[in-house]
Formats: sequence, structure tokens, C-alpha cells
Amino acid sequence: MKQIIKYSLILILVSFMSFSCDNDASNNNEEITGFTFTFDETGSTIIDSSGNNYNASATGLSRVPGKIGKCIQFLGEGSAISLEILYYFPFSDGFTFMAWLKFNEEVTDRQQIIGGWGSGFSYPIDNFGISIVSDKISFEVPVDPNMISVTSSDLNIIAGEWFHIAISYNGDEVKFYKNGESIGTSSLLTTFKDYSFRHQIGYNYITYGGTTIDNQFYGYIDELIMKNEIYSVSEILNYYNSTK
Repeated sequence: MKQIIKYSLILILVSFMSFSCDNDASNNNEEITGFTFTFDETGSTIIDSSGNNYNASATGLSRVPGKIGKCIQFLGEGSAISLEILYYFPFSDGFTFMAWLKFNEEVTDRQQIIGGWGSGFSYPIDNFGISIVSDKISFEVPVDPNMISVTSSDLNIIAGEWFHIAISYNGDEVKFYKNGESIGTSSLLTTFKDYSFRHQIGYNYITYGGTTIDNQFYGYIDELIMKNEIYSVSEILNYYNSTK
């Protein structure tokens, strides 16, 4: 009888340890499959509605009426959403990124939508970055000693109007979309570096070579999606049509 109880306790302990390890694995960057932020919640926690539970934390932001429900308005320097779980780029084999954006004025600088940041290096380091740069979508990755940046054609942003952007990457090419239509394709063959840095939405504070860069986003973001699936042209158009 004692032996039966002993073996039963061992089995329970092993099962518990296995369950705990599985839970820990869900927080491993290698397991990340994507996240979706609708920004419809309240409070400083940004809920990942994809079901993957990659929640984020917000600082210096306001929730206002958005494209669908509520959206995030970035109020100025330091306004950011921190994705604490992302310490390197987990989508190097391919991804799709989508978001609704709105600006109150012309974009003439670099305003980062999402990306990583670091400091103390000889060059500006992101393990990836998606930004609006002078009316274009820009996708950036670091390759010593510089950054590789590929861009879309002009967005022709109209102040005060919502527009939808999408990027897909299949390991060879980056494709850019505005409102469901293609606005450029660029070749990109590179090895993504596993720099261990935090990633943020709406803000990217970088110091390098004695220079500080603040790539603050000034505007509104809604329905932000990033996942390790490569959407086709028709899938991106269908998503845009279903949310416009």
C-alpha cells in the first residue's frame, strides 16, 4: 500500500513539473506566434486579444475613439507601450504586420510604430523597426556596422484621416501595403541578430556614438497585429475591407 502511495505521489509530482515547464515555455521568445492589440480595454495593461497572452504595459497614453472602438493616442515624449516579453526579433522566418494609423499633421521625420532599442553602441541598434519615415513605411534591421532599411513608396498621408498599413516578409522580400493595395516590394536577404533588448510600440530611445535619437510616434494607432504568418495579397485586402 505504501509503495502504491509512493508511486502515485511521484506521478503527481512529475505531472506538476511538466505542467510548470510547459507554462514557462509559453514565455520563451522562440514560442511567440504573434499578438493582437485592439486597445479597447482600460488601465495601463494592453491586452493581447490573440489568445497568446503577450500583454503589454502603457505609459503616457490616452484612449480615445478609434477606427474600431477605442485606440491609443500618443501624447508626446515618453508615450510608449512596452512589450516586456520581446527581447529579440522572433519573426525572422516571415511575418505579417498590420495597423490602422492616423496623424494630425504631415510626417517629415522618423516616427517608430514598433521596434527594439538599445544604447551604448557605435551605431543605432534595432533588432527590427517598423516606422513612418517622411511619408513612407520603413522596415529596418541591423547589419554591422549600419542599419539596412527598405521603404515603401509615398503614403500620401492626409492629416486627420485613418489609413491602414500592412507589411509582409517571407524571408526574401518585404511587401508594403496601404489600404489593402501594394505600395512597393523590396528584396531583403539578411540574418536577424539576436540582440537582447526590450521592444516598444510608439517610441524608440536610442543612444549611439554620443548621439541620442528619440523616434517618438505622434498620432493614433488602432488594431495592431503582428504574427508569424505570411499573408497573401488577397488576405491583406480582405482584412482591410472587413475593418475599413
